Amino acid sequence: MTDKQYLFKKEERQMSNKSQTVQILLTIPKSYRDRLRTLAAEENLRNPDHVVTGSYLAKEFLCESLDKHLQDKKESRGEART
Repeated sequence: MTDKQYLFKKEERQMSNKSQTVQILLTIPKSYRDRLRTLAAEENLRNPDHVVTGSYLAKEFLCESLDKHLQDKKESRGEART
């Protein structure tokens, strides 16, 4: 996925879910937390005007992965019916 596509999907997701966000608590291994922090720090160095956190990246990864999983599942059910 290109940066432009990623940003478009991110904006699309934010617009559709902005008024319906909820908090959840996830427990992840420390190594994953550290990876998220590193990615966030790298992004903040690239673009200091837009602060990114590990939590924000985790949310983005989770939403993107879930969207892809559901789309794949939908497509596989459609192929099975044909």
